[in-house]
Amino acid sequence: MEIILPENLINSLKILSEEERIFIDFPVNISNKLELLQFQIQSAEALFTSYINNTSELANEFNLEKFLTFYANLANEKDFLFKDTVLSIIGTEIYNYCADWSNGINYFLDNSIKKLVFRKISLTEIDNNKPI
Repeated sequence: MEIILPENLINSLKILSEEERIFIDFPVNISNKLELLQFQIQSAEALFTSYINNTSELANEFNLEKFLTFYANLANEKDFLFKDTVLSIIGTEIYNYCADWSNGINYFLDNSIKKLVFRKISLTEIDNNKPI
């Protein structure tokens, strides 16, 4: 696994092939916080399911408006934390380069190795709505 420094990333992304991956270190504490937020989101979803199915006494005391606010706050916190961290690691230029789908670059956090992973995706993958 080759680790590329953020300052060399734009050139590496431009020549990246579909078989290759680029790994950038991701702060462990932020990764752990994102995992915790995801767990809280999943727990909230389970509570909502119990509310809908009326299978939990706790769900009977459920307030839908309060839940939606709580759930939205968790999801927003997770999204903003991830985006802010990514921006601080790779910078605006690379972020915008990846955001332009015509460049065919996708990135995600691999929590198991605490790395931000970049990969090249084909335009047919995007056109066919295949999961990326």
